[in-house]
Amino acid sequence: MIKLTEAQKTGTTTKDLTGRTVFQSSFLYRDLFINPEHIISINEEISSDSSMKLSRIETTRGSFVVVGTPNEIQKEFSSKKKVLRD
Repeated sequence: MIKLTEAQKTGTTTKDLTGRTVFQSSFLYRDLFINPEHIISINEEISSDSSMKLSRIETTRGSFVVVGTPNEIQKEFSSKKKVLRD
């Protein structure tokens, strides 16, 4: 299992002084553990915040948005040694 940080987008809708509806988004962060054997693809996710790099991981069980570039995430998976079983 590999530990990553999931970035779940949340938002609120408010009215500004002119009465227009304004959507304010933010992210909720939490730990996510993924079995590397279940990963299908890792793609860059476009974010409105250019300083935050996000990626979408597609697995056999669903998709998740995590913090980091696809290259950073791939390095995380390849840096972990596999345990051989008898």
